[in-house]
Amino acid sequence: MQMTTGLPEVDRLIGGLQIGDNVVWQIISPVDSAIIRSFVTSPPAADLVYLTFTESAADVLERYHSSWRTRDVLVVDCYSGSVGAGTAKSPARRRIRIVDDPREPAQVIEALRQAEDTFGPGAIYVFDNLTAMQDLWGPEEALNLFLEHCPRLYELRTVAYWFLRKEAHDASFLARLQRTTQIVFDSSPSAGGHVLRVAKAAGRPDSVGRAIQFTLKEGRIEIVGRETEQPTRTGEALRAQRKARGISQAELARRVGITPSALSQAESGRRGLSEETLKSAYAVLGTGGAAPALPYTLARRRARRSRKLATGLRAEEVLEDPSRMSVHILDFGAGSSGRRPPFPTKQKEVVVLLSGVLELQFGAIAEVLQAGDAIVVRDEPVTGWSNAGSSSARALWCILPPAQSPG
Repeated sequence: MQMTTGLPEVDRLIGGLQIGDNVVWQIISPVDSAIIRSFVTSPPAADLVYLTFTESAADVLERYHSSWRTRDVLVVDCYSGSVGAGTAKSPARRRIRIVDDPREPAQVIEALRQAEDTFGPGAIYVFDNLTAMQDLWGPEEALNLFLEHCPRLYELRTVAYWFLRKEAHDASFLARLQRTTQIVFDSSPSAGGHVLRVAKAAGRPDSVGRAIQFTLKEGRIEIVGRETEQPTRTGEALRAQRKARGISQAELARRVGITPSALSQAESGRRGLSEETLKSAYAVLGTGGAAPALPYTLARRRARRSRKLATGLRAEEVLEDPSRMSVHILDFGAGSSGRRPPFPTKQKEVVVLLSGVLELQFGAIAEVLQAGDAIVVRDEPVTGWSNAGSSSARALWCILPPAQSPG
């Protein structure tokens, strides 16, 4: 499922937001407020959790009063301090929680955890200022909050915005943050306006390096131009091929005529390289001037879809490989059973029970699996299954590639 930034040109840069995206905006004020406005006032009107460190919750609600009439919203006020601390209910499902002492990271984290538990999957989140967190707590505590909750929000299938002033953070802070998040946008001043560039876009390598030019008009983003898109290839593949051939970054950079820093940034996905430079690099690496295939198959969680296989049995396809191997997560409902295999196949299968209890039948033979048990199905397929427990059972179900014929 895709969502929108509220800015069509920005959506086109990355192919739209995807469920699970954590988006870091490296910006210069007052660009942040215009970006937030576009995001939180655009459909779909998902539930919203808004952590504010730069203004009061009352000011946030006043600004978006007309846009949030029917939206379930929680504003976590980390600005106002002890005045009215607690949770208050505003009209039309808009709530405020004022953190008593925002200087204490534990209090903010507790408010955030309660919001995650209350809103569950599918909400959107805005953290209006990571730099303000650093000012209050120091860089390590601010980074720890991000490193803990970025994966948590990904698992909850949310979309989250995080804002910071790049010049206020050291290189280590920014590098660790970028390795964890899915998307990084970098905004910098340009003649008569600003340039917004894609610094990272997980799963969308061709987006890295793309940029647009914009100005602010009455507090809103106005696109005024689009830079020439910089063709990029997967940096991970370039790095894998270089390492496989035992060539250092410095040596490859020298042989293709770029700096080691430029090559390092290209391999890490922070920038792109020209098509001519890439061809030169692949020629040096002996791949005939073409981008090699990645040495792995990657499937992002956000792309998974759940489907019903039988009454009481649902499946999520985790991964499918060209070798005809596939990996699934199966959910066997409490008290459910079936007299057919989940997947009709003659290929070897491996089952790992993640939780609950599950009985598998193989003709006249039955085997009960407990959480953590694993079984390889070789010569006779599963003929039935049963979950007699009072809670669902989850299993990782792998269908292995067909055996290769000898010779």
